[in-house]
Amino acid sequence: ELPLDRPMHLRADVPFEAAVFERSGGYDADRIALLADPSMMLVVPTRALDTVAHFESFDHDYFFEHYATIVSTAAVPGLELDGGAVAPRFVRVGETELYVAHMPLAAGSHVISGATPFAVYAYGFGEAISYAYPAGFSDRSSTSRAGADAEPARRTRLTVAPMPASDRVSVGIAGLGSGTLSIDVVDGLGRQWGGEVVTSDRDDIRIELDGAPAGVYVVRAMDTDGVVVTAPLVIVR
Repeated sequence: ELPLDRPMHLRADVPFEAAVFERSGGYDADRIALLADPSMMLVVPTRALDTVAHFESFDHDYFFEHYATIVSTAAVPGLELDGGAVAPRFVRVGETELYVAHMPLAAGSHVISGATPFAVYAYGFGEAISYAYPAGFSDRSSTSRAGADAEPARRTRLTVAPMPASDRVSVGIAGLGSGTLSIDVVDGLGRQWGGEVVTSDRDDIRIELDGAPAGVYVVRAMDTDGVVVTAPLVIVR
């Protein structure tokens, strides 16, 4: 566990996975509660950066402030947000060729595009509630075969609607293998709150959310090859 008091670049000689954990909120000098709550999100590896990201800043009374952190391979990546040019201030991450910027957002659906690859981390805060998730990264997993005849990496995508959800959620999946798919809704402790086993050709996948308390969840789909794709889900009551 490392304090994240500055932009960092992690490298190791063995495979690893990193996550950013927000411990909790606090109080300002006047003892007024700050907008925050514990949250955790995985860090996108540099090989998975992409040039477009579709994501959601959850439009709900629970959340008062919304932000995005952008990690780019260029100091001025020519970004467009929702069709208009934006130029947040990027700073270099140590001695790497990566740059990071932070920007406030309005609630709602967003799309960011750029001329060079980047990753987006979307997050927001309310009183003792928060959300945080990585958005807009590419699945460039290697295949078991190498050389000129190697199969291209799959481009997977999972969508959920509505967002936030209450009684049920519709799931859309692209890029997973044919056959049977296992779909689960899990919380931050790994507990399952709903799920279905369906065939990959179904286009009417719906998951009932009965009994799941309000909070931030992950919808997880896995095919028979063991390929997994996930998407964040917020449940409100």
